[in-house]
Amino acid sequence: MVEWLSGRDHMLAKTILFAVFFYLAFLIARMIVKSNKTTIFITLASLGAYAGIHLLLNTLLRSAFL
Repeated sequence: MVEWLSGRDHMLAKTILFAVFFYLAFLIARMIVKSNKTTIFITLASLGAYAGIHLLLNTLLRSAFL
């Protein structure tokens, strides 16, 4: 939703927004898990899942409208 709302923002603003949300996800995972190695794994796994779903949906939507 944040990405949709910031559709006309510059790349720097999107990068800063990504860094803030990545840091928040890391802090939340660290509070729950209490292990740095597991926290990094969980954060990177969720980031990878988001990126995969995002790319898949972008590909499907672009091919549906072409």
